[in-house]
Amino acid sequence: MPYATSATGYGAEALAKAQGGALNAASDKQKDRRAMVGSNIPNAPGKGLAKSAGALAGIKVVDLTRVLGGPYCTMILSDHGADVIKVEPPQGDEVRDWGPPFHEGDASYFIGVNRNK
Repeated sequence: MPYATSATGYGAEALAKAQGGALNAASDKQKDRRAMVGSNIPNAPGKGLAKSAGALAGIKVVDLTRVLGGPYCTMILSDHGADVIKVEPPQGDEVRDWGPPFHEGDASYFIGVNRNK
């Protein structure tokens, strides 16, 4: 039985059309999102190994959390491109002292869960 060549078939021609359409649709969605949100979405590549700025680029988050759940949540938000600003009490976050191991005076757990902030 020959392969179908329609957009819903499994033939090479249909697959190429589907893939090209998906790529064009994705870039159109990005253009539409930039138009809706405005210039808050940077066109620059992401930080580190990231190829794009992330889904949350241009969004600011104030992190008033401490210990585990909140810092982990804001870490994920920052991993997706949000600009996270961490606010600590005057004595600092108590997690800074959780260790060993330590790196330059701060606990490695604190450094890991508060990256990109």
